[in-house]
Amino acid sequence: MVSKLRDLIDEDGACTLSVQALAQLADPFSEVCWSNDLDRPITREEIRSAIDVSDLCADPLAETSRHTRSAHASRIAWFVVHGWTDPISVDVGVPGYPGYRADAWVVTDGNHRFAAALYRGDPTIAAEFGGSLSFAEELRIIV
Repeated sequence: MVSKLRDLIDEDGACTLSVQALAQLADPFSEVCWSNDLDRPITREEIRSAIDVSDLCADPLAETSRHTRSAHASRIAWFVVHGWTDPISVDVGVPGYPGYRADAWVVTDGNHRFAAALYRGDPTIAAEFGGSLSFAEELRIIV
């Protein structure tokens, strides 16, 4: 089955992941995923509010020192409204390998885009994939 999974990953290492299956491993609406910036997860209501008042981050991919709740909601809101073309990055790790942690956050880049996909109810999201393909098969995240 691993050879079949390899066929699903393009030459740049990107594949299509199930948003709902990935949310079972890393849900930005249930857990804080932006370091120690926040004391609780961003809510869908905060994103809805940012959209309602057009508080959309002008450059959501730019690095910024503004790590407030409203800044995170504003970045997610921008992606909800405008979408994106670049894949997120996901690494499920390699169970049994030294240093593997089952509790590690698997979305290594693109948490705002992933939150936007969850918010919009997107069925899939493009991702650069890292880790064990056979483990990804067990997790049923690659579609």
